[in-house]
Amino acid sequence: MKYSSSILYFICSFFITSSFTEILKAQNIVSTAGDHFKNNTAQLSWTVGEVTIETLSGTSNILTQGFHQTNLIATAINEILDLGFEIKAYPNPTQDYLILKISKDKLNGMQYKLYDMQGKLLHHKLIEESETEISFKDLVPSTYLIKVIEMNKELKTFMIVKQ
Repeated sequence: MKYSSSILYFICSFFITSSFTEILKAQNIVSTAGDHFKNNTAQLSWTVGEVTIETLSGTSNILTQGFHQTNLIATAINEILDLGFEIKAYPNPTQDYLILKISKDKLNGMQYKLYDMQGKLLHHKLIEESETEISFKDLVPSTYLIKVIEMNKELKTFMIVKQ
């Protein structure tokens, strides 16, 4: 009897310990293939062999089952408006400054906003003249977005490369 209780104790200890080590390895997976790629603007992870995935939604919670738990960021694509006037940004690529040229007589309430690729607002200013010079001297070489806005309505977005 004493011998069988020792064996039972050993078996229970083994399963508890192995279960605990599996919890510690929760971020690992055994699959046939997979990889992870990352650069300055995006990252991609993929895995072959996932049998089932599912996303369940409640009133205040979302549960996602699967190898990859994503951080999904949606970006709206605005429809192209017929403005009746032109908005140009040049030179692109640029080094020190950018000219924003708007062929409209009245620029009431028009402004530009300069963002980095992470969506951080770097600078904004009212547009008071048909040609506005925007300084890029203090910015590191990268890609930036300039949004032209009139009365809280986005008119045009430019992707500007600073060399």
